[in-house]
Amino acid sequence: MRVRAANPGLSARELGTLIHQDIAKEIRKWPELGVGVWSEQGILEGVRQDTAILPQGASRIDVLEDAGKGTVCVYDPKTGDGTMSRTQMMRYWQEAILFASSLNRVGCPLLV
Repeated sequence: MRVRAANPGLSARELGTLIHQDIAKEIRKWPELGVGVWSEQGILEGVRQDTAILPQGASRIDVLEDAGKGTVCVYDPKTGDGTMSRTQMMRYWQEAILFASSLNRVGCPLLV
């Protein structure tokens, strides 16, 4: 809400970009960053991609959390009328499984 209130009159796309940037900024302050939570994390076949431009086929997950006990959560906030296709959901789920297994923490991830 604070991003919306501070930026009246923006298009839905502009507002969505600012909201995602604000979420990433806040999460990057967390002490678990890079250990139990990742923000704007690029992943390709379960391998971290830490470049601004991702290779073809990679996914950039807004927030990825190792919640413990084999649970990995993928958060992809939507603003306005934004939706996530079933194809994208499945791609993120598969990437999260591979990413979690690379952490030596095997489990089935949950999409939240």
